[in-house]
Amino acid sequence: KANVDVNVNININANAKTTDTDDDENVDLDDKDLDLGAPIVSLNRFERKKNIGILLHAYAKLYNHQKNNTNTNYSNTNYKLPYLVIAGGYDPRNTENIEYLTELQHLSQSLGIQNRTLFRPNVSDDERAMLLQSATCVVYTPHREHFGIVPLEAMFAGSAVIAMKSGGPKETVLDGVTGILVDVNVDAGDCKVSGDGGCDKLAKAMEELLLDPQKAIRMGKSGHEHIKNKFGIEPFRKEWKKIVEEQAIPQGKKRRQQQLQQRGISFGHLAMLVALIAWYLGRFVYSISK
Repeated sequence: KANVDVNVNININANAKTTDTDDDENVDLDDKDLDLGAPIVSLNRFERKKNIGILLHAYAKLYNHQKNNTNTNYSNTNYKLPYLVIAGGYDPRNTENIEYLTELQHLSQSLGIQNRTLFRPNVSDDERAMLLQSATCVVYTPHREHFGIVPLEAMFAGSAVIAMKSGGPKETVLDGVTGILVDVNVDAGDCKVSGDGGCDKLAKAMEELLLDPQKAIRMGKSGHEHIKNKFGIEPFRKEWKKIVEEQAIPQGKKRRQQQLQQRGISFGHLAMLVALIAWYLGRFVYSISK
């Protein structure tokens, strides 16, 4: 991916190498010149329903595997683990936003990844665009999200997407083509899941792209084309025209015919009533005229 020349508070170079995990104790995440390389990115509002905690748990599994080489669930450590950027909407007047950001910061400390995790509440539009364009992948953790605009933004920006296999991403993300859908039953933003463990599945999905950067690039390119071809202005115009011509217009004609038929029936009844009244009046007039 090309570098994005935008003046923000952090330096993200999509082609740069990240620091080794052995140097984490010496990393200052507040350093404006810190080069994050091509980070793993999460973009969400700081709300518990966004389930960001599962991403921290999954990232910690990869981190501990690289640092200690003790987790036998993963294939190898032949890749550099990028930084993790947790960014998104944050309202300092919103109690849940305040509490959840604090919870996530404490969770990163308890997992030992505080020196690899950068929290960016209320990112600017420029920084948001930079993160989406430079990410190794964008991880979207909400479970049963109605639609979700972030995966579409990420794909349009050319980044591979990892998302929960539920809700909107099942429609917008092409599994194995524009990203990876992870089949997880998430329980309220933590790592309690059914089956063989959602954190493991999410960690393996991230590792799949880290082990094969070219795959991530191919997915990003496919995602960009997918969004242009399915969610762009022109396909929207064609689909809207099709719906109007094939459904709206015929249904409108059918409703008008039904209304005319109902009016016809009403007019017929009225005519019969008028005729009946006229007949009775005629009989009455005839009877009194004798």
